[in-house]
Amino acid sequence: IPAGSLIIAKDVRIICNFHLYGVRFAYMPLKDIIKHLNDGVIKNCYLTIDEAYIGGDRRDGLSPLVKVISKLGFQLAKRHIILIMCLPDSSVLDLRFQKLETEHIVTSYDETERKITMFIRNRKKYKRTREVSYYAPTYWKYYNPDEEFEIPEVQMARALAMAE
Repeated sequence: IPAGSLIIAKDVRIICNFHLYGVRFAYMPLKDIIKHLNDGVIKNCYLTIDEAYIGGDRRDGLSPLVKVISKLGFQLAKRHIILIMCLPDSSVLDLRFQKLETEHIVTSYDETERKITMFIRNRKKYKRTREVSYYAPTYWKYYNPDEEFEIPEVQMARALAMAE
């Protein structure tokens, strides 16, 4: 474990499509997550997908990509997965993902105090929105907020064909 890293319990598995620093995790781009859905790799874990609209956009709801990801969404309990989808606006997600949601977190950032405030709404546990704040620079070393994600090649090919 790198010096100054966050130590995680031995049995906790984290799979992300982005890079974390000082945290034990498995990096898997979205295409590799899809490849491993039937071989038992994507089980008993925290699965964190950043820029989740790429695989879950409501306008692409009938595409094979969104269908496969949404089927995974309905198998979360059986696969023992805690799914975390990060995106700028949850209203762009396909309705099937919105119905699966058990906890919704919206954040705001105060540049003066360098504080992030989370507004947490849990559909089952809490009647009211909980508010939690923390000092942001403490966590900046664990990720790169500017990490970019590739748009799937199939979507790019179709867009290019339509642009010609």
